[in-house]
Amino acid sequence: QVKVWLDQGLRVLLLANRPDMREDTFDDEDPKLPGELQALGFVVLSDVLRDDAAATIAKFGDAGITLKILSGDHPETVAALAEQVGFHAGANIMSGSAVAESPEADLPRIVEETTIFGRISPHHKELLLEALKSRGHYVAMIGDGVNEVPALKASDVAVAMRSGSPVTRSVADIVLLQDSFAALPRAFLEGRITEQELHNSRQEIGDAGLSSYPHPSLLPEFWQFSTVSMRLTSLTSTSQAGFMKFLTTRGLVDPADRKRGALVG
Repeated sequence: QVKVWLDQGLRVLLLANRPDMREDTFDDEDPKLPGELQALGFVVLSDVLRDDAAATIAKFGDAGITLKILSGDHPETVAALAEQVGFHAGANIMSGSAVAESPEADLPRIVEETTIFGRISPHHKELLLEALKSRGHYVAMIGDGVNEVPALKASDVAVAMRSGSPVTRSVADIVLLQDSFAALPRAFLEGRITEQELHNSRQEIGDAGLSSYPHPSLLPEFWQFSTVSMRLTSLTSTSQAGFMKFLTTRGLVDPADRKRGALVG
């Protein structure tokens, strides 16, 4: 029955008891469940999906953005919910325990081939993100919990929820004011427009006029950055701190002079 619930995308909690439980049963230094527990019953919870979730996922695909899900929930539950919003039914799934047992050198291949990760620890989120970047991907990370801060910091673009932790918002480049991903595909396309405008301007003004633009060797990466942090018309307000992040990662400014901020959208 539990498997049926998981396949439906439901969260399942087991309540259990041990009649002779004593306070000294638990060790604060090494917390673990005591033995000889007696099952009392299940609590089954459902997540309410946003009405625009499936349409937003489809727009990400149309924009050429590949999505990965890294969740602390059970892999089967995550996969069922993902399928309900448009992810492929046959998407590869992997548990956190399997990730932990895999050699770190295999992680770039694993994260490339796998779409859904469940029971993933914060540490493994960071490792998988770095593995994606090692394959040449420009990676945005979306998170709202304190435990996701290391992965957000390691991302090329950190996206947080307004309702999330204040710490998470403080390290984000973009904060979603309405806690909705729906603005992101359009923001990406707005960045594409800016990329094209930069390209056209470069052609029009010629090499002699490039002094007010990034060095030509930086332009491809500058355009990638513009995808998420330049000219997000009606969706975001661009902060200097976001652009400073780009300059810092390219060694163009001293990290000590950088003040991290957020793009609010």
